[in-house]
Amino acid sequence: MIREDKEKVVEELNKLFSEAKGIYLTDFTGINVETINELRRQFRKENIDYRVVKNTLTRLSIQGLPLGDLQPYLIGPTGLVTSFENALLPGKVIENFQKKTELLPIKAAIIDGTVYDRSATEKIIKLPSRDELVAKLLGSLNSPLAGIVIVLGGVLRNLVGVLDAIRNQKEKTEKEKK
Repeated sequence: MIREDKEKVVEELNKLFSEAKGIYLTDFTGINVETINELRRQFRKENIDYRVVKNTLTRLSIQGLPLGDLQPYLIGPTGLVTSFENALLPGKVIENFQKKTELLPIKAAIIDGTVYDRSATEKIIKLPSRDELVAKLLGSLNSPLAGIVIVLGGVLRNLVGVLDAIRNQKEKTEKEKK
């Protein structure tokens, strides 16, 4: 790679590290071409970018950015998984891929500008998504209301039952008088 190409890559990576919401550093050791192509298709479907970059160029690209904590993870073969839309989605896709293949371990992640190590990243990935949390919240809010409706319905049924019993008793008493 000639110097101009390297400078262009460093510039692109600098922009990527500055603007992406979620960046995951992965180790792609042991993945064959067919598997990596399938993974890339999954990433493209979710509008996620995957690229393999030299660690030296990555180190150069993060100079001047508050990402010094990333240096220890730039060892060995490194793939960058990035998303500009959803910081957690790449992690979820990687997690699903790992369940099937046991490949592509995460080295570290940058989520909304903060560097997380492997264990913290795995914990973050396991958190429910925003939509799941909203659904749970709405379900929790709806549950007491549904309970009130059921209780009120029961009270009304009991009231109707009592009124019906009173009516039946009055009819019975009137028939006995006649």
